[in-house]
Amino acid sequence: MLERYFRTKYVEHKKFTRIGGYWNRKGENEMDLIAIDELNNKADVIEIKRNADNISMYALKSKYDSFVIATGELNGFDIQFLGLSMADM
Repeated sequence: MLERYFRTKYVEHKKFTRIGGYWNRKGENEMDLIAIDELNNKADVIEIKRNADNISMYALKSKYDSFVIATGELNGFDIQFLGLSMADM
């Protein structure tokens, strides 16, 4: 539910051209939310946890690196890494 809440908030901002998540074929390497602004080559890569203490920016950046290698997407984009929790509601 928390992921759905933040996804809805990003959709309501109307400043992103694509919004979704990512996980690889094995169901590993999950990124909760990726909001892409293709017009300005910017993207927010977001980890969502109920408790902010459980968010690891190092792990998120590692997942992102694997994502880029696997998909080739977002090369050359300005990436902002974020962690969101119930405290951000």
